[in-house]
Amino acid sequence: MGLKQGSHLGSCLVTDTKAALAAAGIANELVPIPFNVTLVKLGNETVLFDAGTGGQFQPTAGAMIANMEAAGIKPEQITRVIVSHFHPDHVFGKGPDNTPVFPNAGGLCAKQRVQVLDG
Repeated sequence: MGLKQGSHLGSCLVTDTKAALAAAGIANELVPIPFNVTLVKLGNETVLFDAGTGGQFQPTAGAMIANMEAAGIKPEQITRVIVSHFHPDHVFGKGPDNTPVFPNAGGLCAKQRVQVLDG
């Protein structure tokens, strides 16, 4: 996923971002948009805040499971996934084709977010 020349990335223009990347010696042909999640261990719970992209959103995304495993955390250890909102970069990591990635996890989402989906 790339942004059109001159479009906004947060509060700055992509052209400004590209200039800053070039000044820092970083390739700027494509402005990267990192996707991060938060994982917290609370007592017996291993809680994931949002589920990431599942590699379905852009070619450079989708390393969350490998990164978790490198940190010694297996998908089966996730006991709860809290979804902040239903954008693809927050929920696509729950599993493509309805295949659960976190088979032992319950899910939570704010009631207001679900009501938006229900209309």
